[in-house]
Amino acid sequence: DNGKKLDKDEVPTARAVIQQEILIKEQMILAGEEATCRDISKQLAPLILTQWHKSNAKFCPPVIITEKNLLQRVERLWKRLDDVARRRVTKKETEKENFLLDKLMDITTCPHTIMLCHEPDSGCPDQEECKQNAHIQCSCLRNSKIPVMELEWLYYQRGKTGEKSEMKMGEVDWEETENQVKSAKNKTDKEAATVKKLDKQQKEEADNIDLEKQAKQFMTEGVDLENNIVEEDVLEPGNVWKKKEQEEAAKIVGILLKNKMGKAAYLV
Repeated sequence: DNGKKLDKDEVPTARAVIQQEILIKEQMILAGEEATCRDISKQLAPLILTQWHKSNAKFCPPVIITEKNLLQRVERLWKRLDDVARRRVTKKETEKENFLLDKLMDITTCPHTIMLCHEPDSGCPDQEECKQNAHIQCSCLRNSKIPVMELEWLYYQRGKTGEKSEMKMGEVDWEETENQVKSAKNKTDKEAATVKKLDKQQKEEADNIDLEKQAKQFMTEGVDLENNIVEEDVLEPGNVWKKKEQEEAAKIVGILLKNKMGKAAYLV
């Protein structure tokens, strides 16, 4: 096949991926760059992800595979077809690869079958009133599920043979995409705020533990927290703290304990 750009209105088949890969390789060679399989795949993987993201902003990990996993899949595809071209595989394997070339390179993580409303096992409650037109019996984790509004579109993408499907991507619904992007950002912001709050709580708990240790230390050193008095025999000769300074410190610790434990502070 000759080099060719991905169709802007379709998510690519394996053949379309190979054609784009050939085009990238040709451009790299013309630019005098080293065109290894890994270098080509690094440029190709983001292009594939962009096509999926154009369809729906929710087509991102974990709904689809990560860029790292896609990179590996593209490399494996290239090597398999290289083996076919060099006749390193059996005739049966060659026929299988030729068939898969014109099928969708499906990068969704959900393996479950999508069915249209009229299919017997679709589970559609009302074919005439149903607006989503397609259904799926999916046991994937919630954040890995295919967006409901894309089920029908993905049904036709998975079933197509060749680059064109019966239901192409068409014009992007920018309003819907913007809402999805905002929703994803809000979720990220909330998660960051939660982490920040937990960090603050952990720091406060650590500070409280330090204060309690200090209070217990004062108690063992003969400090009367109830009356903020330091016993005379606690002061060792040459001690850098004066009695008045220790009593002030004891007073502060006593206040902190009362704030934390109320009337039971004297029991510490």
